[in-house]
Amino acid sequence: MKIQEIFEIKEVHQTGYTPGVVVVLDTLLTADASRLVGRTATIHAPSGEVVQLAIDEAKEHGPVNSLFFRNLTRTDIPAGSDITICLEIPTPSSIAS
Repeated sequence: MKIQEIFEIKEVHQTGYTPGVVVVLDTLLTADASRLVGRTATIHAPSGEVVQLAIDEAKEHGPVNSLFFRNLTRTDIPAGSDITICLEIPTPSSIAS
């Protein structure tokens, strides 16, 4: 999946929100965005760097989801990055195989 847009929330803006980064995905993973909170997102930067981050908040916006990562800046998630998120919760039988 591609990251369509990246927005940084800075403390200096005094929005009342925790500073961090919002990424807008190019697809809708789930209409129930609460299922994404706490899951691990794997960011694949164009440089080849791979970073794993916990999703702090998620929202559904019609045909796309947005994800919030607390205390990050735009430099932590470069433009043009790909992202993967595992929606399935491992079961004991899938871990044993």
